[in-house]
Amino acid sequence: PLIHPHPRGDADSVAEGDAFISELEAYCRTLDGRLIEREARVPDDYVKGFAELGVFGIKIPKEYGGARATVQARDLCVIREELACYSALADVMFGVQALGSQPIVIAGTKEQKQKYLPPLATGEQLAAFALTEAEAGSDAAAIGSK
Repeated sequence: PLIHPHPRGDADSVAEGDAFISELEAYCRTLDGRLIEREARVPDDYVKGFAELGVFGIKIPKEYGGARATVQARDLCVIREELACYSALADVMFGVQALGSQPIVIAGTKEQKQKYLPPLATGEQLAAFALTEAEAGSDAAAIGSK
């Protein structure tokens, strides 16, 4: 169902999200997006900066080292937009990190959460995910008609 206007959350959550986005915008202005695209990798010092800001823990609960307890959908959209303005690759890295942690956040045991989420939240480890079914994923050329 369509919800309009989109819920913004309580004032504290909105303020926290706005402050985070301001910090991210300031950091992104120090990056050389062309360098990222030219080298086809996000330099380690850029990754470290993202980690220090809490970018990798944005969707991980605070109790496991995440950046905040709740994230507004609007915040995620603005974060992705900000990253993409400087580098599509940085945005993809963030997207994989955010998506890669979610199966553990949603369905992991307490032990799995305690083991895997803190190093993902701090950027000590980067997440990955794989699509294992035939014809799954984003390869448009693999789409067949049935």
